Amino acid sequence: MNEGRWPMLGKRFTAIHQLVKNQQRILSLLAASLGFGNPLLRDCMLEICTQLTSRIIAVDNLYYTSRSRTPGVNGKILEASSRIGLVRRISWINLKNYKSSPVRHVFIFEPQNGERLLRIPTIFDRTVQHLFKLAIEPVTEPFADKYSFGSRRGKCAHMAVGEIAYILDTRRQRVGKVSNNKMEQNSKNFVSKWVIDANIKGFFGRIFHRWILENFPMPSSTEIVLEEWLKSPIEYPGELEVSFRGVISPLIANFALDGLENRITSGHRTTMTDPKRTEWTQKKGHRYLFNQTRKTESVRLIRYADDFVIITNDETLVERLFEKAKSFLAERGLQLSSEKTRIFPWKIGERLNFIGFIFHNIDRARSHSQVTSLWKVQKNFTRGGLYVYPNPDRIMSLKWKIKNVFSENIGLSPYQMIKLVNPILHGWGNYFGIGNFLRTFSLLDHWIWHRSWRYLHRKFSKTPRPRLVSRFYQGVPSPRGRLWDFHATWTKPSVDAKRHCADVVWITLLASMVKEVPAHMFRGSRDLGNPFVDPTPFDEWNLRIQSYREILVDGKGNEFSRLFIRQKGICPVCNQGLGYLTSSNLEIHNLRPFYKNPEVPGNDNLLHKSLVHSWCLVTEHA
Repeated sequence: MNEGRWPMLGKRFTAIHQLVKNQQRILSLLAASLGFGNPLLRDCMLEICTQLTSRIIAVDNLYYTSRSRTPGVNGKILEASSRIGLVRRISWINLKNYKSSPVRHVFIFEPQNGERLLRIPTIFDRTVQHLFKLAIEPVTEPFADKYSFGSRRGKCAHMAVGEIAYILDTRRQRVGKVSNNKMEQNSKNFVSKWVIDANIKGFFGRIFHRWILENFPMPSSTEIVLEEWLKSPIEYPGELEVSFRGVISPLIANFALDGLENRITSGHRTTMTDPKRTEWTQKKGHRYLFNQTRKTESVRLIRYADDFVIITNDETLVERLFEKAKSFLAERGLQLSSEKTRIFPWKIGERLNFIGFIFHNIDRARSHSQVTSLWKVQKNFTRGGLYVYPNPDRIMSLKWKIKNVFSENIGLSPYQMIKLVNPILHGWGNYFGIGNFLRTFSLLDHWIWHRSWRYLHRKFSKTPRPRLVSRFYQGVPSPRGRLWDFHATWTKPSVDAKRHCADVVWITLLASMVKEVPAHMFRGSRDLGNPFVDPTPFDEWNLRIQSYREILVDGKGNEFSRLFIRQKGICPVCNQGLGYLTSSNLEIHNLRPFYKNPEVPGNDNLLHKSLVHSWCLVTEHA
């Protein structure tokens, strides 16, 4: 490794990523055949943690996340010039005598929930956690729950939302076809599903550390590292509080709760009579081939990290399932929060709040709804069924964040301001762009437009309004065909002026980002398998979902989605899957310099662009 130069630049840097992926694949296959308690497997995990290639990937993974710019208690961040020194520092000699540093605490204000405590480890501790995650994650994957979607490769939050939407959508429940009359079940008259919305009280503050130390699969001779993580103190003014947080914490949460799905859903596949449904059909006058209708007991548990929902179709099973969940958690020192855990029947008007989304069961007989009101033939109408939309608390958090960005960076130019706001809107819109979000996104676009107008008034207080309109709203034709899109041009004089002379940026419109697709379409159609062994099913799911969500306005769509579909979800540099499009490790690569493009390169010309991984972009620019 040369001083001052990141190692393995060039084509060999992509080969390092491929080598580590192959090692993870072998490790996952060994774990599936031997079990994660096997000594041979632990030795293989230790070998991966001590290799130079794994240390390079761990530092590189941390560098391309937003956490690398967040300092710990020592005030240090991960810079490009300090990556080589960090690779040397996490050698095996330092890991044998590893001592965890205190964790810095930061209070984040949220409009609805007040202040929330955020714990930030040091850069060195986060790098060590990334290093061990490379070896631990492939080992725990074969034993993970099928419907666990949080912090796992090949899984995402949208899969969990799609799975719940598929189960709770009452429009999919049909009674049957008799005498050529199709009769739809009316869930207003009887309840067909029961929901247990579980919330664990203080997961990392209450879980038994001894249970984690005895069961969590760590490489050989590295138990001291796990113990240091669990005892990592939080630094307060004048005192220290022991509590664990960090990059590896979602992995521990998944491992601690793996097995809950099997405990809950086992032994509930029997066929039985349904007296309530039989009574209801007799009152309606329906005639069936049998005197009694029958049903099959079904229990489904959907989990995202330490949040889970249990859905069953039998009221008599609810208490039994609740007791099973409590006994499973008690073995690990956990308990459910009595204030936030809900048990309720899924009927008209009910709402379920899960990972930032609201699942709302709306009656189709209602003439008007504040959530789903649409204008058609001069009348408000509502399509009944399940509606999935963002939680109002998350909307308020986004507004608060955008408002702070505009007010605290009044000295920035409009070009720099748009560059600062667009990543926030892009990430938020990609996450919540599922289900019935169009009305919410349209209202947010209107609110953001007012914030941009107020920002321009404050910054250019002496400039006439018509001039502001002609310069920042109607100066350049919008690629969306709109007349009032907030935009800005690069006007800073420098040696790069020629390169940026035609660079125009527009504010991101949430309503024009993705197409409105029903939430149940995001459900995994089949078992995606182990992504460490074969990532092909997950890549196919990504491409299918992205083709559903692509939106075209005047023949032009979202730049990321168009490149993703054109490349069929494959990175042209390493020939590996790009992953889910909401991830932050993707960059747009300009294949030739900006000023050499004869067309207008800053807007919609994708002929000389490609979508690549962040580390592949470094390879191409080496």
